[in-house]
Amino acid sequence: MRTFIVLALCVVCSACGLPGFEDPDTSFCTLEARPSVVVTVVGPVGTIIEDAHVTFTVNGGPEQAAECHFPSSTPARGCTKWMAGWEASGEFTLTATSADGQSSRQLQVSVSEDRCHVITEDVTITLSAK
Repeated sequence: MRTFIVLALCVVCSACGLPGFEDPDTSFCTLEARPSVVVTVVGPVGTIIEDAHVTFTVNGGPEQAAECHFPSSTPARGCTKWMAGWEASGEFTLTATSADGQSSRQLQVSVSEDRCHVITEDVTITLSAK
């Protein structure tokens, strides 16, 4: 009888989220945060555009600047990949604009999640020639 009471208490405490009683579905999750979308911006022939400006919205929310995920080997030039969001799922609208503002393109992508993290989407946005 005592074993049954202890087992029942563990199940109730786990369901309530009390410390020390982890949800078995997430107990093996890693602790790092994952980017929602990784963006590469290229020109019409596939050359990476390192000085582009990348922004995003999630589920129609406010526009945010993407963060440099992989800096250029020449720091003054910019970035080779941008990160849009951390552990955010939903509908992303990504906008890439050339440094001179002459070329811009939007892309929509849906980011889902598993029981622990978002499933990072890796996308390429191609800007047209000026």
